[in-house]
Amino acid sequence: MPVISGSLGTKGLCDYEPVEFVFYRQMMKNQHHLEIKSPDSTLKILDLNLLYLHHLSSALSESEDEEKSGDIYRLFYWDEERETIESKVVSGVPNTLIQIYRTKKHEVPLHVLMSPISGSHSAASIFEKTIKPFLVSTDIQYLQCTLDSMSSMKRYIEETNFHEERPLFMLLSGDGVFHDLLNCYEAGEFDVCLIPCGTANALASSVGIYSIRDGIRAFTVGVKRNLTPLCVTLYGSWQETIKAGVVVSWGFHAQIVSQSENLRDHVGINRFKVIAHKLLGENNVYKGVVSTDSKRLCDTKYLLISRVPRLETMFIPCPTAKLDGPFKVLHISSSGDVEQKLREAYHGGIIESDGVSVITTDKVTVEIQDKMDEVCIDGYIIKAQKIVVQLDKVTIGILGFAS
Repeated sequence: MPVISGSLGTKGLCDYEPVEFVFYRQMMKNQHHLEIKSPDSTLKILDLNLLYLHHLSSALSESEDEEKSGDIYRLFYWDEERETIESKVVSGVPNTLIQIYRTKKHEVPLHVLMSPISGSHSAASIFEKTIKPFLVSTDIQYLQCTLDSMSSMKRYIEETNFHEERPLFMLLSGDGVFHDLLNCYEAGEFDVCLIPCGTANALASSVGIYSIRDGIRAFTVGVKRNLTPLCVTLYGSWQETIKAGVVVSWGFHAQIVSQSENLRDHVGINRFKVIAHKLLGENNVYKGVVSTDSKRLCDTKYLLISRVPRLETMFIPCPTAKLDGPFKVLHISSSGDVEQKLREAYHGGIIESDGVSVITTDKVTVEIQDKMDEVCIDGYIIKAQKIVVQLDKVTIGILGFAS
């Protein structure tokens, strides 16, 4: 069952904590930083580590400096050494910073969903150590749920009364939980903040989130990036429609995901490279037809239908892919060099060449010859004989940073 949590409030903080003063900004290591001075110490915080300004009390009199506020704030920042959020009570905050980092109003609860089985199984500890104290200290109410399967996601959605028109979810997980949410929440559109706790974190890295700090900054000062999901219809002895938020694949990529699952807990993200090396030696060709409005492609080694540019932080097969509008189809035929193209993906992106097609489209059909075969949808492996991928009708908001 979801657990609702509120905040403890900040009343009385200034009664027993010393007020420190925001002094000025200057350059350090080619980056701007904020310098906070108190009678006995000076703290320097890089701009990239600034997270949030929570208003505590108004000034008793107007500030003598028109560029600074006399109000009292709690400044939250990321401590790189401890890898957690710290805070200071400050005054004299520059008005320019207040415009950027002032607390946003959250009239409805934030839905915090975490997966204890994603990646290195760190989501629960990150929530308890970092996210929960931050939400409590900033008076942000939240609903919390730990997920271990799509059925637990369905249960959470069914049992939660969503009073808001467009709910905001914070996901401490990998791409799989976003996929589950996409397919379980049927009441309309929603927004998502990603705290990357998975193995590859394809969606998070594609919106500029590479760390826990980045995810929190996206929540506080990020911009909303619109994502149009992929609508995937699978055919076999049945017909099923599934939404995808990251990738659909067949052939080499799908086999990497399928065959590496047993290595998840032992090898981590390197499991993909282990299986890729094995598959390169096999040099398999997958029989079937891949059709778009402009091309008909056969003899497939590698097929990627991608909503995002990155599948890992440094693995960028489709660098020009956008989160909304037409998606990318990357096809490597029997005459293409898969190994060379994978190297290109780790060095900025795959380039179209002989045997390699990169297509921008809003619909693609894959007809698999002879038998049912494995396809990958956001990391899930499903057998099908035919798939049709096109654009969904909803738009999901992803909090991140401009591309």
